[in-house]
Amino acid sequence: MEGLLPAATPALNGFDIATFHEWSKDVGGDYYDFIPLGNERWGVVIADVEGNGMAAALLVSAIRASLISLAGLELALRAIFRRANGFFCHSTQNDRYVTVFYGVLDVPQRRLIYVNAGHLPAILVRSTGTIERLEEGGLPLGLFEDPRYYEGFARLETGDALALYTDGITEAVDASDEPYGLERLCRTLQDARAGTAAAICRAVVDDVGRFAGDRRADDETLVVLKAI
Repeated sequence: MEGLLPAATPALNGFDIATFHEWSKDVGGDYYDFIPLGNERWGVVIADVEGNGMAAALLVSAIRASLISLAGLELALRAIFRRANGFFCHSTQNDRYVTVFYGVLDVPQRRLIYVNAGHLPAILVRSTGTIERLEEGGLPLGLFEDPRYYEGFARLETGDALALYTDGITEAVDASDEPYGLERLCRTLQDARAGTAAAICRAVVDDVGRFAGDRRADDETLVVLKAI
């Protein structure tokens, strides 16, 4: 599975990037990637396949191949997701689906066009501490034959940080089975926003660790992009 994840983060002018990924005990279904698209544009993706084990790992491989192939066709994001959904519906079991957040970042313009297909909302923390949740999109891939997808837009100004993550972060539980949750994640990101991308990433990972201890049972993935 390690071969499906990027060996290194790309060097993007004006952006600081950090990632964290930790497997659970079983082979899991988390995936993230950076896809070069040319003309100083990059695709940024995070996905979570339902379930775990080898079946989930195979679906991770399939969604990776599908997105990379479709991204190279210069299609609108909504068209990419319609095609990817069709692929999933016709090639997987009915009880399998995948949530995906995929954005195309125009590096010089610091502009992000994205589709959120049933994934947890990406969190955009402004330098002022204001939180924006990037939720525009549609349903997870593989649930229905012909869903509609919608594109969202965001612009990152200097000091803003964008966090992409999977439910291994927000659903980590404490000794009382209380989940870490989205609100606590937002507060942690707000408190750490002045630091580097790596420092923000570490602040979240450390806080989840203090909260959940050794009860963390799912893959945990976090990607932070900070405009500098």
